[in-house]
Amino acid sequence: MGRLSKNNEFEHLKGEVSVAVSEELEAAKSEGGRASFLFNGRFLQQYGDDYLYAFSTDEELKIPDGSDVLLESETAKLKAVLVGNEGFTVWLTVGQQISSEADWTISSNPWFLLEQLQRHVETAWYSPIADELFFGRKKRTRIPQMHTVDTLVGSLKDQPVVLVWGPPGTGKTQFVARYTQKLVQQGEKVLVMSVSNIAVDNATTRIDQLSEPGSSLRVVRYGYPHDQDLMKDHTLVAHLIARARHPDLLEERNALVAQRRELMTEPDRIDPERFTSELDRLTEEIKAIDDLLAEEEIQIARSADVLLTTLAKGTLANFIVPAYANLSYDLYDTVILDEASMINLAYMFWSSTLPKKRLVVVGDFRQLPPVSRGESESVKKYMQTDIFEFLDIPDIVDSGEWEPRLHILCEQHRMNPSISALVSGPVYGGLLKDGSGVKNRKEGRYDPCPDCPALLVDTSSLEPFCLIDPSKKSRSRFNVCHAMLDILLAEMTGSDSIGIITPYVLQGRIANRLVVEEGLNDSIACSTVHRFQGSERRVVILDTVDSSGVPRAGMLIKGGHGTSAMRLLNVAITRAMEKLIIVANKKWLAPKLDGTNVLREAFKVLPTIDVLDLLNQIPEMFQPVFGDLLSGEEFLKDALWSIYSAEKSVRVFADGTKWIPFILEGLYTLRKMNSAGKDLFGSSRAIQFEVILHPETDPKIIDPGVLDRKLREVSHESRIKNSSLGRVNAVIVDGSKMYLDLSSPKRTKGQGEARGLRIHLPDTVSLISSILSVGAEKSVGGLAEILGEMKCPECGRNMVIRKGQKGYFLGCSKYPSCKGQMSIEVELVQSYLDYKREVGKGLNCPRCNSPMKAKKGKYGVFLSCSSYPHCKCTQKIDVIL
Repeated sequence: MGRLSKNNEFEHLKGEVSVAVSEELEAAKSEGGRASFLFNGRFLQQYGDDYLYAFSTDEELKIPDGSDVLLESETAKLKAVLVGNEGFTVWLTVGQQISSEADWTISSNPWFLLEQLQRHVETAWYSPIADELFFGRKKRTRIPQMHTVDTLVGSLKDQPVVLVWGPPGTGKTQFVARYTQKLVQQGEKVLVMSVSNIAVDNATTRIDQLSEPGSSLRVVRYGYPHDQDLMKDHTLVAHLIARARHPDLLEERNALVAQRRELMTEPDRIDPERFTSELDRLTEEIKAIDDLLAEEEIQIARSADVLLTTLAKGTLANFIVPAYANLSYDLYDTVILDEASMINLAYMFWSSTLPKKRLVVVGDFRQLPPVSRGESESVKKYMQTDIFEFLDIPDIVDSGEWEPRLHILCEQHRMNPSISALVSGPVYGGLLKDGSGVKNRKEGRYDPCPDCPALLVDTSSLEPFCLIDPSKKSRSRFNVCHAMLDILLAEMTGSDSIGIITPYVLQGRIANRLVVEEGLNDSIACSTVHRFQGSERRVVILDTVDSSGVPRAGMLIKGGHGTSAMRLLNVAITRAMEKLIIVANKKWLAPKLDGTNVLREAFKVLPTIDVLDLLNQIPEMFQPVFGDLLSGEEFLKDALWSIYSAEKSVRVFADGTKWIPFILEGLYTLRKMNSAGKDLFGSSRAIQFEVILHPETDPKIIDPGVLDRKLREVSHESRIKNSSLGRVNAVIVDGSKMYLDLSSPKRTKGQGEARGLRIHLPDTVSLISSILSVGAEKSVGGLAEILGEMKCPECGRNMVIRKGQKGYFLGCSKYPSCKGQMSIEVELVQSYLDYKREVGKGLNCPRCNSPMKAKKGKYGVFLSCSSYPHCKCTQKIDVIL
């Protein structure tokens, strides 16, 4: 009867988890895949009935060749096929001709992993270990089991479930390696998995280091590592071992890839029919070799004594099966799950059915939680919850009690005490102690402020501009000014081990693109907090990103104790070993943070340097590798000369503050200096000249009407756009060179105080320009926030802005499960315009400065000059969304 009862509990849990995965799957399909930006597009050749294009990407895409992808622009949504990709270049075939100059994004099917996970959950076999994990709760005690790595490894016996709480720097990875070694010496076969590639890489390296030289122990990393050394290790990484065993196949493959690259580079040298045939042949031959090597890779992984892989890769591996499924596979005695706070309960449920003897769960419930897209109660319960929270362990610990199966590693050996103090009390309630080594070790001295292991760089005096992903593919944010400051600070430190950490994917992409293009990626790593969990750097720069331009601080930043924000900030801060630099607009951000927020506490205790004082120091200390810091008239004249020498395009972003208006005035001066028959620009080519002007720009500094008349004198295509992107305060020339104004918005001392950064990195600038191009056409105001609070008439959920053939409308956020729709009423838009005017932020016509009004047209609501028909200027509502 007891066994039947346990089976019933197990089956009930399986059913609930299966429903949660199914609902998360529907949410993923509804939202689509994560979009990457494409730029520098080139049409290459007709490819059968399709058209072949090459694009640069803002990140290295991990999409298999031959995959179906989705291309989207402002006006089109198209299916395409990814023929191949290398580094930051991707080749695509499309069924129709497209504009390679348009601003495209690319996304792929993100839900095949969820489909596989759902199959695993639905076919899961009863496991006594899974039963013990989920239902074997013990009576609480008041005696915490506090350990060092040595005492914990020595104390563990034959428990079927072990829970290890390892705060930052306490040696979780060392424990995983030492305990794995102990189990293997007892003749066990061990599987180690984690959500994080970095965690898997670190565990692989640490276990290998503990192995005796000449040992027959087979340690294998299955999948693609991120660690630079492992990427070249032909003794540990399965696919590299397979290649090393077949050098002839690898040589043949490299030759085929080189031929395909040459074919793509010079498509015009052969006729289209032969081009198609040759490309198909090369692609098929490459795939045939890849299939042979993949089969060899699987055999290597299956034969390992210790196999280490990510949960995603493990989910797809058909040789990793439940221990009690009665299948003729090599089974694992012990499964160890690292960074378990990031593992949702669906993955945890499947993983708990795999081992024959024991499951070891290692993690920190004060670090990053699982991430999911769905909003249903089932998804929140199983896809956004980790095993510690499911077992009520955070609440138990906060109440002063203890779960008997829980062991804590409590002595940290990573962070300088000035850094660990930022989290020891606020996050861990004093349980996290500094080891003697970190108190006495000799550390590097890093600029700025070499005597300060932790400090705040306050950007308030620059008033940097932040905006939400203008492509509307996500709620991610970016801040160009902060991104450039991050790299400046990284170079200033002089360290060869630097992490630039941000809460937002888009910000991380911009910084990473610059680092890769300048060849700094051996010493500087840039990414989101999620990519850094499980790793460490001597120097960490934490970029908070949020600033004026967004209505409120993001949920990833502002929350207090126990929130996702606390967990995220805890991870970011604790990656630093010797120096932590927080970059933040303190004046804007501090009032928006919850009372128990980790950053709020840090702002109170950290020494602070004003960003303008920092910029004043830089020319005396070093010149940045990635750009040139220019001051005074040198900055203004250099920018002006680049505009004068433009070959294709000039884009000016201005809000009337700083020194960009004087660059515009300089253009008029050049115009007057030239004879009437000469052009404004030095080039004889057609130049596109665009000014993106903030709607609240003081007309005494830049009068839109006067500016429009002067631009019309130029014999090139020119236009003015009203957009809050004017706050970027930058000039982009030919999409490859950028001048970013880093002056104080308060011009008080004349042109001598002008300061800016000249960046001549074509790929980085092209990426920034592409993002800003989308932003100049899309939602950059505040109406979207109001519309997003409206409720669906069908189900009561929040509405989201969507775009159809007849313009914008409101659709239910639960689409396609709910198809509720509402039109955007002209009265609502007009009331928003009236409100903005009442608070002194009215939207005026960019040509005549008259108020703009909302009107209804064939394609929905639009904005029209109130002086119509004398002025016929119109704008899309994008500028106020």
